[in-house]
Amino acid sequence: MYITAGELVSKVSGMSFDSFVEQRIFKPLGMNCFVGDIPKSNLSDVAMSYGHNDERGIYAIPRNSITQEGLMSAAAGGMVCNVQDMLKWLSALQSKEKLPFSEQQLNKMWTPHTILNVSKIEQEWDNTLYKNYGLGWRLTNMGELKVISHTGTLSGYQAYVVLVPELELGVVL
Repeated sequence: MYITAGELVSKVSGMSFDSFVEQRIFKPLGMNCFVGDIPKSNLSDVAMSYGHNDERGIYAIPRNSITQEGLMSAAAGGMVCNVQDMLKWLSALQSKEKLPFSEQQLNKMWTPHTILNVSKIEQEWDNTLYKNYGLGWRLTNMGELKVISHTGTLSGYQAYVVLVPELELGVVL
């Protein structure tokens, strides 16, 4: 549904998804991230994606590597961002003054829309009572704390973002 959401953004805003994100989110937050084409000058120092299995050991994964070409599926995982800029994003999500959209929209994103299963391990290890999906965010509890998170994955790459609003804590891995 992320690709559909990206198409809706284009239709409603009259801008491509790439331009919308760059103009409405990245630029106001001073983020040097990419949704569409990445300039060649920014490709000189990027990580190569790797995989591992017992048979092959460690091996390069050329598909989905970061290239200059934008992805049609950018709304579903085609953004490229470094840790420093991801921290700007987390800072904005935790500050009404920095937020590049309304607090009402943020609350809507962080409202449960889909109920998810809570495993026995999550119940035992984290005292998890609920697990939901909002609009682009996983919503759960760890004990008495609300935890908001999501991952981003391409072959050989994975990012994890977690927020704990009550502790004013944001982490990017």
